[in-house]
Amino acid sequence: TIEMTGAEVGEQAIAIIQRGGLYSMASAVLITLCVFMYIGSLDLIKAMGTVVDKAFGRVKSRPGIILASLISSAFINGFSSNQYATSFIVGTAFGPKYEEAGIPRKVLSRSIEDYGTFIEPMLPWTTTGVYMIGTLGVAYSDYVPYMFLQWANFIIAPLLAITGIGCFYNEAHRTKAEG
Repeated sequence: TIEMTGAEVGEQAIAIIQRGGLYSMASAVLITLCVFMYIGSLDLIKAMGTVVDKAFGRVKSRPGIILASLISSAFINGFSSNQYATSFIVGTAFGPKYEEAGIPRKVLSRSIEDYGTFIEPMLPWTTTGVYMIGTLGVAYSDYVPYMFLQWANFIIAPLLAITGIGCFYNEAHRTKAEG
């Protein structure tokens, strides 16, 4: 152990402190900044709203809007391999649709998580998929059948959307009436 200002600090703690800090994470920070600039530019030109209107413009029912956001979350995460981008893109694009339909934003947040976050470890080309393959040291095909929570969620989330269970429709109606 090493003594620093009267406290003993272990070798492992010193190694953590001396790894390089923010400078060692420059590539990750740069990628994050680029993702946010990309999302900002999409938002500025209202690209995602236009795409959502073209793809799901005829969908007016509450279950349909929730199902559309589920599918969009999975699709965008599959192509972008970035859950942060998916959250911002889908949240920004579907926010107005949810408000128009009287669906609380927490249902949108849950929908993004249900399909966006849950699909990421199931796709071997995403950062989470690569991490899991590298950490577990097994082939993708060996671990994906055991992702019981993900498989179950891909069935449960649409069922909740279709039945309206846990969609808080009354809460959204009450908020509109109070506002």
